[in-house]
Amino acid sequence: MLSQKLLEMKRAMDEARKQYQGALDTAAERLTVIPVDQFIIAGIVAVKDAVSEARDMLYKAQKAMQEIDAEAMVAAVNAASAAVEAALICAEQESQRVQAISELDQDEQALDLIEHSAQELALLDSEQFTASLKVARDSIGTAGIKLATLEPGEAKSFSLERKDQQCPRRSTDRPMGHPDML
Repeated sequence: MLSQKLLEMKRAMDEARKQYQGALDTAAERLTVIPVDQFIIAGIVAVKDAVSEARDMLYKAQKAMQEIDAEAMVAAVNAASAAVEAALICAEQESQRVQAISELDQDEQALDLIEHSAQELALLDSEQFTASLKVARDSIGTAGIKLATLEPGEAKSFSLERKDQQCPRRSTDRPMGHPDML
């Protein structure tokens, strides 16, 4: 009776392994597309942390694949897949935020060129022009500070279809263009 129960557990586990090994392989493959080094260089550790957590979950799922408890293995594979999805969302959100900061930097450079040209054309004597220039600089500066301090999902441009998962931010995250990085 005990051997028959063990055989049934082994059969269930073998079926579960066949069914979930592909999902685990796919999750591991998806995780490799995240350019973790680029985020680290930009001063963003949240992506590194999310990827590390996903790798840990994948490791636990691989270990669970070797056990005899099919339910625990299925739960571990599902948890690993969810962690990989969360890491991908985190990377996408942070990538969009860094891209927006980069675009603001380009806007600031364009404004510098406009100011230089205006100086050559003696337009800086116009109070209206200098006031417009100041408003533009203040707007770019305010937007830059806001982008640098945004929490994931706070701005519509950073939200993804899966709003239930967000990248955890830490106070140590300092993307390019952040006032502390200047």
